[in-house]
Amino acid sequence: MKLVKTTLPWSGIPVTTTGDIYSWFRERHAPELCDYLPRSITIYADCEITESQVETFISGMSEHLRRELPVRKARRDRFVQLGLFTSDEIDAFLTARAELQPWVLYYSSDGGLRTPVLNPDETQEPFGVVPCSTMQNHGIAWRRGDQNGDYKLWLVTARKEGQPWDWDQTSGTSQPTQPLLKSRFTFSPIRKPRRFMTWPG
Repeated sequence: MKLVKTTLPWSGIPVTTTGDIYSWFRERHAPELCDYLPRSITIYADCEITESQVETFISGMSEHLRRELPVRKARRDRFVQLGLFTSDEIDAFLTARAELQPWVLYYSSDGGLRTPVLNPDETQEPFGVVPCSTMQNHGIAWRRGDQNGDYKLWLVTARKEGQPWDWDQTSGTSQPTQPLLKSRFTFSPIRKPRRFMTWPG
């Protein structure tokens, strides 16, 4: 997979990127399962991370999603069977806003987000990250828009500092898909500084 040089949009740090690879996942997974994924999935990597490392990571993530997404689909079906939601209601809840918040995985060389923890309520900086309260390697990255107080937002995931990517479902501290799968239930696009928040850890 070809990597292109760029900068992190919420910090300006030089990195490389895959660009949006949502279509790559859609080609490899059942369409009805891909409906649960954000419509934009991008990987940024520190410049010392090789294309081979990124390709290995993406393959591992794809295999994890291959196991995990059917589990989520089964839970969705169970909600319907119990009469808690109609099929249309739960599908709208889980998939209707999937295009609003891009998902970014940041493959930093030593782990962590490597960006200042900045809440727009407390700074005049043009960008920053509001981390999850219990997992500091996950958060909402933000960048101020040009007008009307708008923001560009990303659900951002990195591995835990000093640890490898973790595909063990019993762990989750550096599990790339953990915040993504949670975010289907806690998704909240935010446009004004006072409304910034993170999802439960």
